Amino acid sequence: MMINTKRLFGLVAGVALVAGLAACNDDPKSDDPTVSESSPVEETEDVPTLDPSEGIEDEEKETAMTLTGKIESGVESGCVLLEQDGTLYNLVGGDRQVLTAGASVEVTGTVNKGLMTTCQQGTPFQVDSVKAA
Repeated sequence: MMINTKRLFGLVAGVALVAGLAACNDDPKSDDPTVSESSPVEETEDVPTLDPSEGIEDEEKETAMTLTGKIESGVESGCVLLEQDGTLYNLVGGDRQVLTAGASVEVTGTVNKGLMTTCQQGTPFQVDSVKAA
């Protein structure tokens, strides 16, 4: 007897689909006999509020700072960098007519270590304001 592999594959796929759909049943009444439609929802008054800065070390928190120096071009197109006190900053945002390679500037903003950029270098620094120095 010869087995038709296409039919067998279709049968196995169909059984797997039915089993998967059955496993996705999200009706809590069908699985838990203690849950009923008239079960009241318990409300609690002592719900703690979360501080988004909790657990973040002080040096990792975003604080406004001012950087001054000469703008350098990054290795990626459109990326501008500023070095201050041995740290290379990747300037994100700000007036790109002022933030050009070779310009001396003063920028104010915050370090954002969690920000992902395509520049591949420097610590991300979100620019709030910029002026020629």
